[in-house]
Amino acid sequence: METVAPRRTLSTAAAALAIVLAVSACAAGGSPNDEAIFVPDWTPEDAPPLLVELNDRIGDLDQLSTDRSPVIIVDQFTGFDAIDDTTDGVHPTVEGEAKLIENWARALEPLLPRSGDPMNVMLLGDSITDNHYRAGLWRRLQSGGYQFDFVGTQHSYPLLVRVGELRVGDATFDSDHQGHMGWQTSELLLGSEWDPDGNLASWLDALGADRPDIVTVHIGTNDLIVGVASPADTVASIAEIVDVLRQANPDVTVLIAQIIPYLQRDFAAEPPR
Repeated sequence: METVAPRRTLSTAAAALAIVLAVSACAAGGSPNDEAIFVPDWTPEDAPPLLVELNDRIGDLDQLSTDRSPVIIVDQFTGFDAIDDTTDGVHPTVEGEAKLIENWARALEPLLPRSGDPMNVMLLGDSITDNHYRAGLWRRLQSGGYQFDFVGTQHSYPLLVRVGELRVGDATFDSDHQGHMGWQTSELLLGSEWDPDGNLASWLDALGADRPDIVTVHIGTNDLIVGVASPADTVASIAEIVDVLRQANPDVTVLIAQIIPYLQRDFAAEPPR
């Protein structure tokens, strides 16, 4: 008896992408048919080569660890589907956020106390940090009884926030963070066109006594898809970020993500934010 593999169930994002592909085929003279709206499974082998190189280089950054200031690499790439787990080929869906939350939580939980003074945690990055996953991560850690305080000069709710993530008992969501929509790695160090005077050193100074004990870093997407930085340049900037964090706190622990995948396409006409 012939076994027929089930068709893939598409997420909303993947379905939208499939429709675009089908319309493009019609415009090129093709005819829409049932198969035209199904997108092949995404696999890690489909990741853009620059992204593969970047994550390989990030994987070596644990060599920056010192006895006082460990650097821990967190794999956010493995198991993340650039079709099903993104809304637009770049930014995570609710399901994609759940994967980010799980990986960050598993890295953070061994570092956080369950009693005594809370540890200051800075979530640092671009729009993937600014607009995603923070509420779910806060709820996960809060529900686990960990003592922590999100810190940063930015104060906002993520885009896909769900009401149930905003309260645990009497505690309400801590919206402090350091995610900057559209920013590249070097801009975290030097400032950007949106905020020429804003940079990591100035943000740490502004925090004063609330400078972070732990920093999570998810950065590099904009470098590769809209910037001119090479993977080597990006990793060099991440290493500089570690240096700046240590100037503010020589005992800081830095968790650096091997970043989530994105769909390779031409972003020049409409860069993601």
